[in-house]
Amino acid sequence: MTAAEAPKLIPDQNEFLELRPGLFRCTFVLSFGPVAQPIATFLIRGNPIPSSSSPASDQAQAHEWIMIDAGAPPHATQILAAVERVLSHPQDTLKYICITHAHLDHTGATPLLLGRYPGCSISFIHVRSRSIMIGDASKNHMFLSKAPCLSYPVSVGTCHMGTAIQSMDKIISLKDQVDTIFPAHDYNPDGVTVEEMQAFRAANPRS
Repeated sequence: MTAAEAPKLIPDQNEFLELRPGLFRCTFVLSFGPVAQPIATFLIRGNPIPSSSSPASDQAQAHEWIMIDAGAPPHATQILAAVERVLSHPQDTLKYICITHAHLDHTGATPLLLGRYPGCSISFIHVRSRSIMIGDASKNHMFLSKAPCLSYPVSVGTCHMGTAIQSMDKIISLKDQVDTIFPAHDYNPDGVTVEEMQAFRAANPRS
């Protein structure tokens, strides 16, 4: 069985899927022997598509896209192809790439994307949303169970544990403003709710 014929582990594996209006996720799986690591990238439409009578500036912004993380180097060409399938309108362009943190599995396709979209820049920007992409602050793996299971990050070489805990607690404090949390390494196509993260922290305090 080839990689193309293998059953998908998650619905958005190798292609962008619209999870919320204007929010797309694509997940590639990087294998290390028996361990398979999901690595997610996200695309966000700059503005909703306006009516034909809207000002030209609104029309232009509807075709500007933001990318969160750029995957791992082995998937770079596939990520670029997946982005091009979503940005299919002649006016569509990638305006910003936002990297949650500078690890290779989050930056891999950046050179190809910058070459394909020369007006794109690496940036840190705030987009009003009820969804949060948290990088490695927590993971939703299947290492120790048959179902996705929320966990702290691998502390060696991944994320400072104290910083991860502070990040999780900050997100929990925003529970009235946040609907969904999307870890970068996540087997759950629906992400994680604030309530699930709150229950995990209560059961695994660490501090």
